[in-house]
Amino acid sequence: MNYSTLVAAETVAGSIKFRMNWGRLDSAGIVEDAQAWIYNKLRVREMVTTSDVAIAQYATSAACPSRFLDPLHFFIPGYVNRIRLRDLDSFKTLLAYDQSALLPIAMPTRAAIEGSTILLNSRADIAYTAKLTHYQSLAPLAATTNETNFLTDRYPTLLRYACLKFAAEERKDNELIDAYEKRALDAIAEIAVMDDLSMRGQEIDFGWEATD
Repeated sequence: MNYSTLVAAETVAGSIKFRMNWGRLDSAGIVEDAQAWIYNKLRVREMVTTSDVAIAQYATSAACPSRFLDPLHFFIPGYVNRIRLRDLDSFKTLLAYDQSALLPIAMPTRAAIEGSTILLNSRADIAYTAKLTHYQSLAPLAATTNETNFLTDRYPTLLRYACLKFAAEERKDNELIDAYEKRALDAIAEIAVMDDLSMRGQEIDFGWEATD
């Protein structure tokens, strides 16, 4: 499976149009929608990456990396091994504003995610380059430049079901929409179980050891 095959004409085996037996489908739009739908629901190790986060001096926030989904670990190399990621309510409750509504000038030690912004609990005393390990949606599939990725290589069935779900929506076939959505969700559930097996051999900290 690759992008060019998925968006090919109705006569090409493996294309969305071939499987739906309808040549008027917007195959490129369907593949785009299918990927967005999958990345909204799937979390597997192929989606984990570590990105640089630039924190300017005196900044109280920083931008999330591109295609950011969920945070896993946040730290500043050479300074602190973990910046604690807190929920918004407890994070904001613990902020030490002065009477001028300014945060203290210090190295950030806590953070929270608000929309596409990383909030920090202080005005950074210097400029830092932090590291954020996080789940990230992959660059969209595209002709010639990005024909395949882990979805086409490892989970082609899931991608196919998701594409056919959106193809059925174009055809306004509610029965097929429900059928392919169920198959795609079942595939995601099975993938989640199998992805847990990737943790075999790991030592897991359940909070019994001090991490501060």
